[in-house]
Amino acid sequence: TGQEFRDLLKGTASAGGDTVPTTLLRQLYVYLQTFAAIRQTNVRIVTTASGENLDMPTVATYGTAAIRGEGSALGENDPTFSKVTLGAWKYGQLVQVSRELLDDSGVDILSFVAEDAGRALGIATGADYLNGNGTNKPLGALAAYATGVTGQNGATGLPSYGNLVDLVYSVAAPYRRRGAYWMFRDATVGKIRGIVDTTGQPIWTPTMIPGQPDRLLGYQVIEDPAIAAMATGVVTGIFGDFSGFVIRDVGAMRFERSDDFAFDADLISFRAVMRTDSDVLDTRSLRVYRGGTA
Repeated sequence: TGQEFRDLLKGTASAGGDTVPTTLLRQLYVYLQTFAAIRQTNVRIVTTASGENLDMPTVATYGTAAIRGEGSALGENDPTFSKVTLGAWKYGQLVQVSRELLDDSGVDILSFVAEDAGRALGIATGADYLNGNGTNKPLGALAAYATGVTGQNGATGLPSYGNLVDLVYSVAAPYRRRGAYWMFRDATVGKIRGIVDTTGQPIWTPTMIPGQPDRLLGYQVIEDPAIAAMATGVVTGIFGDFSGFVIRDVGAMRFERSDDFAFDADLISFRAVMRTDSDVLDTRSLRVYRGGTA
């Protein structure tokens, strides 16, 4: 369980600066999705009403077929199944606002608190959806999927054009066709935009259509600061079909108010709570990029 505590006071300029009124619950979810960037992909999201362990079946191996002659018996080669068990880890933030700030402020403090809570929960959960080790927290995609490509040596972790092409083709064609994404942190994307192919042409394709994303080798790029910066021997990116990864949410995110929790200090308390988990459904759908050795 992770919780963060903050006090907002009317007399503290940094605690109640310029804000913009927004729709409370909508903004909370918008910021959650923005800062847990994996939710912007085609990741599978399962929402349950209650938080008991949820078993989801997975295919461990697929069946195979073979040629048989006339009158020959068919050989039996069945698929085998396994399962992943999703829990419900609780994430929360508590924010306290002075009665004076709430009553006297000319801006929408409640909307600011909701935005801040959505941001905090998005950052915390998003980091674990990618990097979590599955022990008392979600299992993250970067920790769970196999390495598709290890970069060339002596390049401080920056992939080459050939590395990126190899990473695309380390993921089987059905997954690429179903809808694949790249995911890197912002600074890595900035470096990759400067990479050119063997003819000297940029491999980054800026969009010409408003509202459409730029593309790298034909695939959309999602930026997430939870992924490590470029470095040798470190996982710094991932590519593939995120529908082979699952996020489990328990109910809706809760945003609640208490006028009694800090009654003696005349503070109004707000808390945002969500229960969630993540795991791998299909080990073949994604591959990670690892920087080469120095």
